[in-house]
Amino acid sequence: MIKNIRHTGIVIKDIDKALHFYRDILGMKVIKQERLSGHQISALLGEKDVDLTYIKLAVGEPTSRSYVSCLLELYYFHNLILPPIVPTFNHIALTVSNLNEVIFKFSRERIPLTCIPQLDKQGKHLMAFCRDYDDNLIEIVEEL
Repeated sequence: MIKNIRHTGIVIKDIDKALHFYRDILGMKVIKQERLSGHQISALLGEKDVDLTYIKLAVGEPTSRSYVSCLLELYYFHNLILPPIVPTFNHIALTVSNLNEVIFKFSRERIPLTCIPQLDKQGKHLMAFCRDYDDNLIEIVEEL
């Protein structure tokens, strides 16, 4: 059922330091950086008043196969005060062939979604979030 691990997202405390580490030291390439706030991102993450910057980084060259399969997303929450010690894992995104089939299986197992499935801005991906049994955030994505 799962086709691949789409990306891994981690929470960061300092954008400049994170970019220095992942981009400057490790050589990842920034392919997108965007500030998100409002109802849609708040609903997707199941939190109120979300205001975040996310930075998508890739490994390899744009023409290589590894470029599209090795993605890391950095999340900086502008309105969230992080305690000194905080888990920095944010979520894992899985690409599936049929989101409705997965949602049906979740409902049988009483695994609730954090939001109703939603299309991304480009209308190319249908996505939903849930939490695993350890309360880790999981994004399920169907490419349309």
